[in-house]
Amino acid sequence: MLDMTTAGFADGSDDTIDVRLNAAGDQLELRVNGTQIFAGDLADINTFRVVGSGDDETLVLTETAGGLPSFAGDSTVLTDGGHTNATFTERVVNAGIGPNNIGMHFEGNGGANALQVALTTARNTLYLPDTNEANSGVITIDDGAGSGVISFSFDELAPVTVTGGGGGDLLVDASSVPAVTALTIQDTGAANDGVNLVDGDAAAFEDVTFSGYGRLIVVGGPGAETIDLIDLDVGAGSPLTQVVLDGDDATDTDASADTLRVRSLPAAVNVTLLGGAGDDAFELDGNAGAAGGTVDNIAGQVFAAQNAAAGGAIPTGLTEEGTGNDTLTVEDTDDPAGDTVVVTATTIEGITGSAASPDITYGVDGQIETITINSSDAGGDAFNVRSTRSGSV
Repeated sequence: MLDMTTAGFADGSDDTIDVRLNAAGDQLELRVNGTQIFAGDLADINTFRVVGSGDDETLVLTETAGGLPSFAGDSTVLTDGGHTNATFTERVVNAGIGPNNIGMHFEGNGGANALQVALTTARNTLYLPDTNEANSGVITIDDGAGSGVISFSFDELAPVTVTGGGGGDLLVDASSVPAVTALTIQDTGAANDGVNLVDGDAAAFEDVTFSGYGRLIVVGGPGAETIDLIDLDVGAGSPLTQVVLDGDDATDTDASADTLRVRSLPAAVNVTLLGGAGDDAFELDGNAGAAGGTVDNIAGQVFAAQNAAAGGAIPTGLTEEGTGNDTLTVEDTDDPAGDTVVVTATTIEGITGSAASPDITYGVDGQIETITINSSDAGGDAFNVRSTRSGSV
């Protein structure tokens, strides 16, 4: 255990704590403010804990050429402050990704503390916030093969920043924070840097800033939520190609009425919208919450109520149940130019800003009962309805 007070760092100054492996991958190294204070054989360490001093501290988990530190943990969970949550049990343990224990725990212990994960290789990352304490949760990072490289818990650490290594999935699942009713995804930081933010409206949901991942998956959790994709910064060289917004929960049993909304989308990214079992609303509207709007800024393809998309198959446990009375609304009344729109039983082409065809694919794996397209007030739109699906209007 590294106790920052006992170690003599409780001096009122900001501190950066870096946890990493050596290049050979056989020793754990701890650095405080750039100075190495500990090195020990990884094989001799069963669990590891960091306790803050009350100063403002930033804890950094760094991937090196030796990989990431992985600790076996005890037979259940780390007894010295660590915790799991129900979402971890479902997503990690029941999915066979990793064991039901936590080998490492970070305790903020007062002060304004931050958590950073810095990866150098493509790894899937699960960010699972909870209500154990303020700004708490569990993070699991695997190698893409389901081996569960590392799982750790944290309390009193905010903000959280995860930097991927050029690929892999980032799953953000709010199922263990049931007070969440709204999640937004949007650009943050400098322009063209590839950095974005997932923000939740509940105080217990610690927002996460991310970059460097190939796919973002956001799961709303139990109850009715609005998941709103406002904009994305893909930046130069960003690997992000797919976003999945899922109104369901970790157990895939939520039947609440959710809203999945897209306001804009880069051409390099496609988005899949999954509602779950309730009466869900899929909205494409650049001016959500106000009169009018256009879908011209949606330059990537949209897949609504469909389990697979051009960017890759949806991960196990994220599916469209196909029940409830779902709606799809395409709001384009503020488009100054006329469009020629072709509508079939499962596609809409010619209305968004996407150069790929079709613009929108809908209802393939879960029927959408009501489709509404609000065309331009200014332009002379032409609609060619080639087919419709029985039961949809």
